[in-house]
Amino acid sequence: MTLPRLVSVGRGRDLISEIAEASSGIEGWVQATGAVEGVEIRLAGEGANPVRAPRGRFSLVHLAGASGGPYGVTLARASDSGAEVWAGELVRATSDGVTLFIQPCSHARALVEPFVPAPEAKAAPAPVASTPKASPSASSPNNGPATPVPGDWAKAALASAVLQRAAEAEHKPLVPEPEDLVEHFAFGLCEVLMGDDERLKIRDVNGPGRVREIRLDMLRVAGPDERSGKRLFRLARRS
Repeated sequence: MTLPRLVSVGRGRDLISEIAEASSGIEGWVQATGAVEGVEIRLAGEGANPVRAPRGRFSLVHLAGASGGPYGVTLARASDSGAEVWAGELVRATSDGVTLFIQPCSHARALVEPFVPAPEAKAAPAPVASTPKASPSASSPNNGPATPVPGDWAKAALASAVLQRAAEAEHKPLVPEPEDLVEHFAFGLCEVLMGDDERLKIRDVNGPGRVREIRLDMLRVAGPDERSGKRLFRLARRS
């Protein structure tokens, strides 16, 4: 019995080839999340279905399809105007860190088929000495379909939860932390003293060392890059 699988695809690997190898010989459903680049996707059109190749690195928000393809994808990335989103059939992509979840068909059926109770047992007739009749076997083809094995449900649910946590971690935005550097649009280069997801306390590096508190919800955070061995974030005014 083939069990659900989680597969990590390393950076620089061809995603379509890696999916084909990971799901070889398995009839099932493939999902994936992570980050990709070198993307080509096919879009539906009135006549021919054109292939587009958006440049840059994208978050792989969602990938799904039967093993062997085709695979539908949703891609997104930050842009100067906000967010850039693409969706269509994946033709090509290079992994920049992707996690696959492969659900074999046997488990998929167990999860979606309605539960059918076994027929109510009837008392067997009294055996006749000359022609005894055997009671129906548990494996008889006349019995109802086998009920899902609880262990299979648990394994599939656990794998799905792990994939969901990986997706949330992938798309959680990075924020500056203590000892990081920030390039503030008004205050220039500053060092982060403390903060959380909402506010930062920063001290200017090139000035008199003034300490300020700023709100992140008023700023657009980009990066990080690296400067002097530290992470550097750029803080721009949110339009």
